Amino acid sequence: MDGKKIIVAYDGSPDSEKALKLATTLAKAMYANLVLVSVVDLTPLLSDDTGNIGATLDAMRREHENVLETGKMHAEDLGVAVTTAVLEGNTPEVLIKHAHEVRAMMIVVGTRGLGGFKRLLLGSTAQALVTYSDIPVVVAK
Repeated sequence: MDGKKIIVAYDGSPDSEKALKLATTLAKAMYANLVLVSVVDLTPLLSDDTGNIGATLDAMRREHENVLETGKMHAEDLGVAVTTAVLEGNTPEVLIKHAHEVRAMMIVVGTRGLGGFKRLLLGSTAQALVTYSDIPVVVAK
């Protein structure tokens, strides 16, 4: 996949659906390709006392792959070239690192709408990306 690339953080949530929709529009306008990324949070494995960490991790990876496949179909139906990647670790750090690896021109992420004054705040992943990424970040609302 040569040329311009846009990373999209996608987990199938309504906010990530908004990010995918926006990223698809941007990709079409900029003649760019999408890189749909879902990050497996390894934190739950730290408290896994069942002894089945490998099986749990495999199940988590499969779940993320299935979610990405759905997102990929949505974007491809709109005429955008898409690749996918399931990554593991701290979501903002992993997204920024992957964006550098694929030489992405931007990262698109969703944020959640919360009630009251909290609605003015970004979600933790979006906030960390906006704060720490040296690659432009677009937050879909």
